[in-house]
Amino acid sequence: MRYFKDGKQGQNWYLEGSDVEQRRYTEYRKANRRTAENMYQIKEKPRVLHLIVEPTNRCNLECPHCNRSVMTRPIRDLDFDLFKLAIDDAAKELIHSVSLYALGESMLHPRICDMIEYIKAKGIPYSDLSTNATMDLSKLAQSSLSEIIISMDGFKETFEKMRYPAKYEKVLANVTKFLKLSKRPIVRIQCIDTEETRKRKNEFIGHWLAVGADVVYWKMLEGMTQNLGDKLVDKEEIKERLKQRVPCKQLFYTLTLQADGNWSYCCHSPKGRAVLGNVKEISLKDAWGKLNLIRESHKQGFYTEICKDCIDFFLW
Repeated sequence: MRYFKDGKQGQNWYLEGSDVEQRRYTEYRKANRRTAENMYQIKEKPRVLHLIVEPTNRCNLECPHCNRSVMTRPIRDLDFDLFKLAIDDAAKELIHSVSLYALGESMLHPRICDMIEYIKAKGIPYSDLSTNATMDLSKLAQSSLSEIIISMDGFKETFEKMRYPAKYEKVLANVTKFLKLSKRPIVRIQCIDTEETRKRKNEFIGHWLAVGADVVYWKMLEGMTQNLGDKLVDKEEIKERLKQRVPCKQLFYTLTLQADGNWSYCCHSPKGRAVLGNVKEISLKDAWGKLNLIRESHKQGFYTEICKDCIDFFLW
């Protein structure tokens, strides 16, 4: 096995000799990453390189580490026409990738495959989707999806505690079936780093690479902004992270479209406090322009209500 570090957020593990890293990060995507870093270092003018779309904020699980536990935004699916407006804008702005997930289970949206195909049809080269894999994934196999992220979080006992009320055997069967399909997107198995999952880390990584996963992503535990920070992350670690406080990277190359059609500058906002306007009324370009004041505020050490206690600012 070998791994590539992915910034401060986690580690990507591959089989020795695998070419998956090269397939995931083509020269085009590498160039975009360099551009993103330059924009964050204030060497280039910020522009949107990546769009996060929340197909739904519904979910069939009650994971203790998820911001949905404090969500006050109305529960809904993203209207497909609003989705198309956003993707049309994204294509005009030459956005290179779209992530189909935020605070919900993306597979619950009845038109998730139509969303994937629309992204491809508009010339956006890379799309990924995150799922808890409690449902059959087969319909994604023939889609244009570039990468699927599957949250497993350990073996049976640990998994069922972190992914309540999912049943490990059912999810395992769904994922194993999907891995065996001849045509499918890149499969990334994701595990959050906790005291419990760490005990069997090598065994977990080895198991999933052996059964056909393309990459295993060992991910740092996020505090999910200020809402759950002190419940998830050790208080001393919170203090250490806040000592290193810097402007949020998301503000320099990423924008989020929530399920209600609102543009947001935070993908972890459960209460709608980071809204820039609705896609029906404001374009992606204009929403992005409204972020200038917030970026300047961050650079000067002043943070908005949703940002001031966030401990995930350096993970993006």
